[in-house]
Amino acid sequence: MRRKAVKDFTFSDGTFIPKGTHVASLALPVHMDEKIYEDPLIFKPFRFADACEGAGHAVKDQLVTTSPQYLLFGHGKHAW
Repeated sequence: MRRKAVKDFTFSDGTFIPKGTHVASLALPVHMDEKIYEDPLIFKPFRFADACEGAGHAVKDQLVTTSPQYLLFGHGKHAW
């Protein structure tokens, strides 16, 4: 996930990002986290479809919902 700061920004921890700075976050460590995904190194083509099967599936499992746990399309108010 990449972003370009369009104005100066300071995070709550004091980290300062000047206007024009390019910022990126790594998706791979999140996508390979066993706390988030069961067997993350195993190819499961229906991993997300299976999570949506049946009544009572969580909103977080819907294919059109962005989250900090699935960063392929980014996350936040400008996510695609």
